[in-house]
Order: sequence, then C-alpha cells, then structure tokens
Amino acid sequence: TISRITTSFSSEELSNKGRIQIWKSTIKSILAHPFLGVGIGNYPVVLSENVSATKKGASAHSLYLDFAAEIGIFGGTVVLLIFFEILKKAVRVFMNGKDKFFIAFTGFFAVFLLWIMAYNVVDVVLLNDKVLLTFTALVGLLYTVPDVKK
Repeated sequence: TISRITTSFSSEELSNKGRIQIWKSTIKSILAHPFLGVGIGNYPVVLSENVSATKKGASAHSLYLDFAAEIGIFGGTVVLLIFFEILKKAVRVFMNGKDKFFIAFTGFFAVFLLWIMAYNVVDVVLLNDKVLLTFTALVGLLYTVPDVKK
C-alpha cells in the first residue's frame, strides 16, 4: 500500500498524469463548492462530463476527494471522523477485551481498516460493492462486541 501510494504521486508515470489532473479538477471543484459539493452521485460534473458517466465509474481516484467534491468539506470531514470512530472502537475492544476471539478479530479488523483508509487516498476501493458489503458486515460485527471500558 505504501509503495502504491508513493508511486501514485509520481508525475513520471503515465497513468498518474491523468489521476493528478483529475485531482486538480476535484480540488478546484471543492474550492468552488465547499459547503454542499456538487451533490451525491454527481461527480462527473466535476470533470465536465455527463452525469451518466457515473455508471462508467467516474471518480476522483481518492475516496476522500470524491466525497468532499460530492458532499462538501464538512461532509468529507464527517466521513473521516466516522472512520476514526470505528478505528477507536476496534482499538478499545482490542486493548480492553477479555475474549481472545474478539481481541484477535478487532486486531485484524483495525489493520484491515487502516489499510482501507490508506488505500482510499489513491482509489475509491470502498465504493466497490464487494468491499463495501464486507466492510459493512465487519463494522456491524465489531459493534456487537461490548466495550469493557467506554
């Protein structure tokens, strides 16, 4: 993941030139529409494309930029805070848990979540249907585990 992230910022790689241009357009859009963004599902508007391009996978190639462009800076910040709250819950159960299964589960889940959060800097992997379903199921399972200390 670290290697992928570092190569994602290299302007020498051909595939990155398009991504960097998309990021620049996205940042311009965020600055132009900082509070409400362009609307959920309207990311193609940022790239001056027809909204039907959403079905073809138009994205900012960064989950965080994508959300900030669509729902504004405040909404993008809320998404980040939700990730950190989920991570905090996993770490709390890991550190204070009594059941070895739950300790192992939350440890692995925390690593998985950190990987997802890092990878989403350069991709919208969480918007993949299978990844999102797995993530949602694991978060649901995490929140069934009682905290020993809150």
